[in-house]
Amino acid sequence: MEIDGIPDPGVDQLQERPASEWKPDAVHVIVDGNPRVLNAPNRSCSATQTTIATGDPKAHLMGEQDSRAVATLIGSAAWCYHTSRSGQAVRWPADVPLVITHKGEVYATTTATSCVISVIAEYQAD
Repeated sequence: MEIDGIPDPGVDQLQERPASEWKPDAVHVIVDGNPRVLNAPNRSCSATQTTIATGDPKAHLMGEQDSRAVATLIGSAAWCYHTSRSGQAVRWPADVPLVITHKGEVYATTTATSCVISVIAEYQAD
């Protein structure tokens, strides 16, 4: 390997240069196989419950939030998941967790007499 015109320099030759003159070059890395990726744990979480009933306007469960990493929603009765105040809904069965990873708003309605929706949200580390 050649460094600054010196073919295969020894340790002594490299140590003669002051540290201020060293300019590290980019290192080309070739990954062999699948790289191991570790996610940092989420920094914090919150847990809330909202009770809604038939005929109630859409309940605003969560606002848009950039720091939200994931949220799990569970209804005590069948309910409808909405991503806006005016838009399509998806029916969701009772006692089945709904895990979302988007950062947008979340609304809910129900056709049941009463439905308690639990929301557990986790927030990313800074």
